[in-house]
Amino acid sequence: MKRGTVFIEIVSRVLVPVIIALVIMELLTYSHTKKLVVNAAAEKEYFITDEVRTILELRDVALSILDEQLNNELKDHTTKIIRYLIENKIDPSKADLNLIAQNIGMNQALEDIYVISKDGLVTNTTFSQDLGLNFFDFGAKHKAYLKSILATETFVSESFTLESKTKRLKKYSYQSVPGNDYIIELGSYSSKADSIIKLIKTRLNHISQKDKGIISVNLFIGPDNPYSLNEEAEVIPEHEKIIGQVFSAKTSQSVFRHEGNKDIKYSYNYMVRKNTEFYKASVIRIVSDKEAESRFLRFELLKSLLLFAVVLIFISLLIYFAVLQVTKPINTLSKQVENVTDANYYDRVKTTGNNELTQLSRHYNRLLSNIENRNEEIESLTANLNRVNKDLNNSYEVIFRLKEDTAKSKNHIEDVRQYARKIQ
Repeated sequence: MKRGTVFIEIVSRVLVPVIIALVIMELLTYSHTKKLVVNAAAEKEYFITDEVRTILELRDVALSILDEQLNNELKDHTTKIIRYLIENKIDPSKADLNLIAQNIGMNQALEDIYVISKDGLVTNTTFSQDLGLNFFDFGAKHKAYLKSILATETFVSESFTLESKTKRLKKYSYQSVPGNDYIIELGSYSSKADSIIKLIKTRLNHISQKDKGIISVNLFIGPDNPYSLNEEAEVIPEHEKIIGQVFSAKTSQSVFRHEGNKDIKYSYNYMVRKNTEFYKASVIRIVSDKEAESRFLRFELLKSLLLFAVVLIFISLLIYFAVLQVTKPINTLSKQVENVTDANYYDRVKTTGNNELTQLSRHYNRLLSNIENRNEEIESLTANLNRVNKDLNNSYEVIFRLKEDTAKSKNHIEDVRQYARKIQ
């Protein structure tokens, strides 16, 4: 039987709100999942930054212990160098620094001597790679720092820092030569410090290896000319301005780049360094592959859509059969009503349960019974009327025949009278 408008209307009124509710629920679920992913990424960056901070704090503690051990040694070397230059009236920029180092017992494999002019230029050194280097180019803070040393004859020992050319940890000490035209700078490597920096690099690499979404983690030191602990790490030219803004604002910034088939996120997070006289600030750069997050969100969306389709089909079937249970008695009742219009009063609707449709079916059956009884009474009365009518017809025929016989008798009598008159 063709579905009527009642079936369609019930299904639409029940199913459409369910579909709308499911769509809203899926949208809210996806939005919540996306928010969780974003928050998880932010928390991951926070924990990475905190882990790097902890690593560097442990490094600073270890280096401070080494620093104390080297302070007295560097101070003693500096005093001997200045005394040697003064006693021999040697121009620091022309002195044989290798010979001096050998004479005072310096470890030339690990220790170097620098002669810095009042213009910041390295005019003489045992470390040939830095000859002619202008230390004032390291930034305004470094320039001011060296000028303050030139203004006094006090020995100043700097904590370990990265050397510009070799990217190795090196401890520097400074003291101006009487006359304030030159600074004697000593630089000392340390095998223990090298081990510490190697451990830090290993830990930074380990951080990126723990999470497939993290490509690399690097630390950049110095706001004016930032450099990294990892010699393989490079500052992206277009990001130099961003790093400067992070240093100056002491905040964090993120930049997205499309590289190949990947969306790469560069997060720059400001962090304070301790146990150093300059370059106290640093920036942690976390490079992550956002494609992993995108794939996860696409998978979650696909999973949500699949779940939505399964739930929708399941609910639709439930609603279909539930509505069918409601409309089936209505269709049966409708068919019975059609039979009534064809004068069929004998078929009854089967009643089961105790709902409104059952009550309606029972009233309908009672109505048919009343109609059937009324029809039987009408048929009985009709039969009686037919019998009475037949009797009346028979009586009418008898009366009609008697009337004809009477008329014939009158005619006969009249004929007899006329004949009698003629005889007289």
